[in-house]
Amino acid sequence: MYTILRSLFFGYLPKGTLASGLLLWLALVFPYQQLHAQEVLTSTTERFAWTGSISNRTLFVVYPTFTVKHQRIRSAVINLTPEARGWQQAEQIISRDQAYRDTLIRALAASFLAEYAFSPVLLMPDTSYVQWQKGKRNVSLIDLQLNPISTRTWANADVLIVRKRKSSRETGTGIEIWIAEAPDRKELPKKFPDQFREGSLGVRFVRFFEAFFSFSNHQDTLEEQRVVTDYLARQLNRKWSGYISSFDE
Repeated sequence: MYTILRSLFFGYLPKGTLASGLLLWLALVFPYQQLHAQEVLTSTTERFAWTGSISNRTLFVVYPTFTVKHQRIRSAVINLTPEARGWQQAEQIISRDQAYRDTLIRALAASFLAEYAFSPVLLMPDTSYVQWQKGKRNVSLIDLQLNPISTRTWANADVLIVRKRKSSRETGTGIEIWIAEAPDRKELPKKFPDQFREGSLGVRFVRFFEAFFSFSNHQDTLEEQRVVTDYLARQLNRKWSGYISSFDE
């Protein structure tokens, strides 16, 4: 039983310092606060009109590529030989991130196929997200069968985006928050569910202990990633379906 629990929970938990562990503990104990303020659509008619469009929008789920991070790492060791310790450490970091990315992509695809039926879904590399934010509307995307899709120009009204606000690999605390946002940076309607913790309370609680004590260098398997991505897909499907249903009451 311990082995099963260790596989399902402890494997996710990033390593951190005492300070980062305490930060995560505070995040679990105190009420969760909004990470960004929103201006709301005040008119019920406006909210209803926007709501009627969301199930027809394609959801872009943004995943990390670590492209910028890896470019910086390689620049830092460019003058080292492959035998140098710094060069080898850099390659280990890059290899670990790439393995995490590839497993996460597979997990997201499988989870949204199995657990999400609210709207069409495509996976978006964070490099495409950066281009989107700069105004480009014919970015690279992949479908849930992990095939590149044909290039097309997307209108803002055709899209909704979900991405991580901060990842544990950036903060070192184990805190994972996914947020939904409109593609044109307009604010979402009042009460529309737009923030989602990654993992149940039990998973987050165990993450705190691993961040606090630094248990292992375990690399997530696909099955372990699915615990997290299934939870995310189910939350989105349930909360957004509930939001739509509230307009029928």
